[in-house]
Amino acid sequence: MTRKTEHLFSLMSTSSEEYLNHVDLALNLDLLNGCNHRCQGCFVRTHKAPEGWDKLIDRALNVAQDFTRRGVRLREVFLGPTDLLTASNTLECLNHPNFQKLLSLSTETRLKVAAIFADGKTKEFLEIFKSLDQAGSYPPGLMIEFLIPIDPVTILSAPESYIAKHLEVFDFFEFQTSKQIEWCFVININTSQTLRTKLVEIVQLVKERLRTVVEFNPGFFRLEKSDSVKARLGEWRDFLERLIIEHPDLPLNLTNMNPQHGASNTIALNFTPRGVYLSPFIYEQIFDFHESLLLEDLSAPAVVNRHMELQEKGFQYATSTENCDDCLMLASCAGRNVLNFMSTNAIKSCIFPKQFRREGGHFR
Repeated sequence: MTRKTEHLFSLMSTSSEEYLNHVDLALNLDLLNGCNHRCQGCFVRTHKAPEGWDKLIDRALNVAQDFTRRGVRLREVFLGPTDLLTASNTLECLNHPNFQKLLSLSTETRLKVAAIFADGKTKEFLEIFKSLDQAGSYPPGLMIEFLIPIDPVTILSAPESYIAKHLEVFDFFEFQTSKQIEWCFVININTSQTLRTKLVEIVQLVKERLRTVVEFNPGFFRLEKSDSVKARLGEWRDFLERLIIEHPDLPLNLTNMNPQHGASNTIALNFTPRGVYLSPFIYEQIFDFHESLLLEDLSAPAVVNRHMELQEKGFQYATSTENCDDCLMLASCAGRNVLNFMSTNAIKSCIFPKQFRREGGHFR
């Protein structure tokens, strides 16, 4: 048993109140309505607004207040699931008093959003920042992370105007707002042949011309079809294994390979019209609507108790798998609910690249 695993077991033997001293809170809010894009590998339903989306804000605020008054850091709030610039209710969300209160609970809270800038929606962009920068609405130094979805074919064939438009936006981020802005490009994990054959070229272009990195979104989890999800997981694992061998110096930014990121030290919750669910971390926080992740009691101690119970179940399931029980990443995968995802989908073999297991997460 590794030292990290022993530490996790020791935490699991404590009370939920004691455990609260060791965790951060992350919230994913499915609030935005509509999207003008049809990005490959995206399975978000965009044709209508979730009913009662504003009630989700009130619910999220109540939960976050319960956690933060017990000393838990609200680390991040993801406002999704669609493009910030084309959703029909973006300004309603940003101007909602309780959403502003949510982002003001801690000076360390980060707002994460997805936005596509290639369409040149300057008016919408400026209106959004007028709301964000309005005095008294959000903390002046609020941290905002923009995830910019890209299509592999589009970015490789993009004209200079595409590059220039993004650089103009990035200059705005750096010089024309009081907010602390970070940004990166995101590719939905999919079966695109261009993605498989041109990823190295895409990563280099983004780094050299657009001054940032490429990350990967496993949006296929929203399919809610176990066979399809498992097939895509296997294909992506096999692709990454080959890529890591062929291009060992390529910066892949795979946060899943950091054993500390999103593990037992993070409680991530998905707020959706269907209910509030614990969010497993598989390459990123994912949406999984399995009943075992559904939370009925949203008080901080009850959520922590469920979080701890699922970790224990994960350790138990590890003994039934092919290679989890003695893996260096066992504690991280248990803390991320990876093993519970594997259990509910009858998966026995590791869903990650073999280098991930071999290096114990210390890769890239």
